[in-house]
Amino acid sequence: MPKVDYIEMAKALGQKQELPLPVEEQDLFAQIWDISSEYTSTFDSAKSFEKLSAAIKAPKRSNRNYIWVAAASVLLIIGVALFNLLPNKEASFATLKGEHKTILLDDQSEVQMQGGSELILDKQFNNETRSMHLEGVAFFDVAKNPEKPFIIHTKRGTVRVLGTSFTVHAEDETQRFAVDVYEGRVEVKNDQGAEVLTKGMHLEMDKDGQMKIGSTNGLLHYTIDQFVFVNSRVADIVKEIENKFGVDVNYDQSLANQKITLKTKAKTADQLLRILSGTLDSEFSTSKAP
Repeated sequence: MPKVDYIEMAKALGQKQELPLPVEEQDLFAQIWDISSEYTSTFDSAKSFEKLSAAIKAPKRSNRNYIWVAAASVLLIIGVALFNLLPNKEASFATLKGEHKTILLDDQSEVQMQGGSELILDKQFNNETRSMHLEGVAFFDVAKNPEKPFIIHTKRGTVRVLGTSFTVHAEDETQRFAVDVYEGRVEVKNDQGAEVLTKGMHLEMDKDGQMKIGSTNGLLHYTIDQFVFVNSRVADIVKEIENKFGVDVNYDQSLANQKITLKTKAKTADQLLRILSGTLDSEFSTSKAP
């Protein structure tokens, strides 16, 4: 069998050139190299090549020994890369309709998620910034850290804070976007501009992206049973009730686009629907969600 120069082979792998190997050995090394790149988006082929080359410069025995030395070296590089990546792994949290979940983040901030919500932390969360993506409804009690802004991205706007407590409504299905602030200052920004909210302020964004500022009407501390809607569509209110309590709401669909303001506390869906029924002089009822 002709002698194979594995240093040249490693160079060819790093430069994506044709491998100077028999076909069966080409496949083996190509698979090892491909697997290594799949396990990390920060795979450094140059550094990996240096380590691989050093490992290949072992006492000369046989071609088979060279292959296993090289393979073991690449696997070692994969292991080190995976270990370094684990702290930056993207984390996600989700709740089903009617489910509530409390999460303590790495920076000691607390998130209370309502039903039908999803929160995805960026891979570099708590490095230079504390960034995440939200779909649904969640209350945030943010640990203060002026050097690491806390940023919540949604499809309709971005919420940026340094340390405060507030609720974000960012529901994809209804396109409702609202923010209630209980402590501190919050900046809300979209393509049309930015607004700064302070304690006791409520923001509601309409379908055109216009932001309207109101009051939380004395609701200065978050509780799971509070509801604040300012000039909101009945359909949006109903959808939040369905997600929060895990029910289906039956009502006159001709009311869906009617807008009302509702600020109240209620521990059950029935309590809320009685308020809606009295406000709109129409029947609202529930059935168990499938």
